[in-house]
Amino acid sequence: MARRWLLLAAALTVALGLASRALLHGPPAKVIGVALYATLIYWLVRAAYPRPSHADASGPSSRPPTRALSFAIPASLALAISWAVEFLQLTPISAKLSATHPVLRLIFGEVFSTTDLIWYALGVAAGVLIDFIIQHRISSPRT
Repeated sequence: MARRWLLLAAALTVALGLASRALLHGPPAKVIGVALYATLIYWLVRAAYPRPSHADASGPSSRPPTRALSFAIPASLALAISWAVEFLQLTPISAKLSATHPVLRLIFGEVFSTTDLIWYALGVAAGVLIDFIIQHRISSPRT
């Protein structure tokens, strides 16, 4: 169930990103696109990264993993991937890949920007917040 909603969130994020490119222009389109890119990476990492469960803890002294850890690891991975792609833009590799196909240009970008690093962090944070809210609603007993 969780993986399915994460993949749905990823698909919705792609749709929002494409809509933002079609409807907005200039800096707003760029920063929204950058943030949504990082949010998409978060959803994909979360879908691939299984959440630690109580069954993963073994032995009398082991404690179940904290809920924060189940968000922190995929968030850190998503941010690292996003930043790695951004820093790749400092090399000719990114430009060569981006020149071969429009989809690769969307994935790898064209120009390095230090401000994009901030927008990636905000995009991942937005994904974590949405993820936390949804997980909280799923796990909370209904009254």
